[in-house]
This record gives sequence, C-alpha cells and structure tokens, in this order.
Amino acid sequence: MRKKMLYFFLSLFSCTYSYSQQHFSFTVIDSANTNSTLTIGESYFQQEFGMKVKSNSVACKNNMFHFVGTIEHPTAVRIYFSGDKRYERFNQFFFIEPGSQEIVIKNGEKGLYIAKRPATKIENEFQSFLHFVNSENIDSILEPEVLVSYIKKNPSSYIGLFKLIDQSFMHDFSNEFNVVKTLFDSSITKTKEYQYFENRYLKQLNLPSIEVTNDVKKKIRIDLSSSGKYTLLVIWFNDCLPCIREMKQLVQLNKDPEFSSRIKIVHVSVDSLKFINENKATLKKHGVTWENYWDEDGQQLKKHIILDRYPSSLLIDDRANVVAKNIEVEKILNYIISN
Repeated sequence: MRKKMLYFFLSLFSCTYSYSQQHFSFTVIDSANTNSTLTIGESYFQQEFGMKVKSNSVACKNNMFHFVGTIEHPTAVRIYFSGDKRYERFNQFFFIEPGSQEIVIKNGEKGLYIAKRPATKIENEFQSFLHFVNSENIDSILEPEVLVSYIKKNPSSYIGLFKLIDQSFMHDFSNEFNVVKTLFDSSITKTKEYQYFENRYLKQLNLPSIEVTNDVKKKIRIDLSSSGKYTLLVIWFNDCLPCIREMKQLVQLNKDPEFSSRIKIVHVSVDSLKFINENKATLKKHGVTWENYWDEDGQQLKKHIILDRYPSSLLIDDRANVVAKNIEVEKILNYIISN
C-alpha cells in the first residue's frame, strides 16, 4: 500500500496589534480509504498578506491525519487531493478556529464528499453566510451590495473580510466596497489582513504627476491632473490581448464627444524600451490618437500602486485624486456623470 501523506498549509499573520496565538488541532478522517495525497491550503497565497506556511503533519494512523499548531483568529483553508486524477474534482472549503475540530471524508455515488464538517462557531457562520448570499460555495462572484449588506449585519465577521479580499483580488475591486471602512468593528480593522486591504484598495491616492519615458527615450514628468477633465491612465503591454481589446473599446468611446470632452486618456506601456517601435505600430494599427509613454516593468508606477493585472487603469480627477481603479471602460462615463 502506498504511504499516505497529508500536507497542511495555513495562512498565518503577524498583526500590527497584539493578538494572542491560540492552539488548534485539526483531524481529517479518510473513511473513503483513498490511499492518496491530500493537501490542505489557504485559498490564496499572496506575498502581500505576510503569509507564513506551516506544515505540522503527524504520521497517518487508521486513515486519520492529525495536525496541531497556532493561529491568531479563524482561518480559511481548502482541502483537495493532489496528484491523483481519480479525486481531482474534490475541492472543499471551510474555516478553522482555535480549539479542536474534525472532518470526515466519505465516498458516495457521486464521488468523495465531506460527511462531517467541523462543529465550530466559525463553520456555522460560514454556512449561514452561504445561505445569506444564496450561494453553494465561496467562489461565486457576489453582487457588491449583497456582500456589503452581510458585513453591515456582521461587523466582526472574518468570513466577510475573507470574501471581500478574495473577490477584490481574484476579480475586481468594486467602488461600492469603499463603505466597508465604516462597517467593520475594531476586531477586524486591527488585523493585518484588513490593513492590507485598506492600504491596497481604500486609501485615497493623490497622483499629480509621474515620471515616464517618451518615444525618443527621454525621461519626463507628465501631469495627470487635467483642468476640467478626468484623466484615464491605462497601463498595458504589447502581448496582452485584454489590453488590446480594451484599447479598441477606448478608441470607439473616444469618438463620442460626451466622452472625449470629459476624459483625457493616457497610455503607459510597461514593455522594454527596445519594443518602442512595436508598441507604436500597435497603437497606430488600432487608431490610438492620444499620448503613450513608457515605464519599463512599471518601475515608477509601482512606487504608487500595486500592479498585479493588465490592463490596469486609474481614473484621476482634476485635483489629481485617484477616484476609481480598474473600472470597466463602458462604465467610465456613467461613473463620472453619477459622481
């Protein structure tokens, strides 16, 4: 029989405020006798979260895996089989908390399933959360007002915070989420996770100018506050197909006088300067008539923002305040009119 192993990874944070490390124990009972490698990991592994990976597996006995460790507060984890195609569709998500908890895996007509979930306060809230948002799993994209409504009713919810960060990072940050800074209580706002979210998405950024390189390879500073207009700063690179699709959308939108009279578009390529001619050819091919500059690898831009997706965009008002990030281009004009 192949030796069974279970790998356990937790996202552990060192908070700015003092949170006591509390012990937990976690047991997985494999009643399905899969004889496979089971992996448990936090839902996203991002360096910005200050994550520390911890593996505390104890040798498997009687199809049972046992882990012990410390966590500061409830933590999101996934459980799935790795390296075994028979069970590749098995992917379960739950929360653990300080104290003892146990899950049981069984094999049914439709394959593996969780026969017993942890009987904990955080797991009970998780099931209530799924019912509230009318979803079968945590991965569904929620309407912003639904998530905000849940947080308003549950201001000390780690689950609300987790979903807020997860959806903003994995998909798009909605400007409707700005209100959460007034909704969470101090047990949440003191955590490093919330502070990361606040710094990344909620803090007002003022960006009056930025250093770039022009098409003759000269470094210049460009003004991003245009009198009486908004500036849409778009960050792209030549082999980025979504960037090209957005570029073509903007060309069409800019033909509308109502759009062009309110918004000045500026493109900044993060390509190497050796690709200036290729970038120029792309811009010409798609009918771009506004200015384009270069910032190799986003070196200057990264001093002000986190670049983790392309295209990225900033909508900047005439006082140089960044009022929206990565807004869908077809919604830009309505956003400006309504604000």
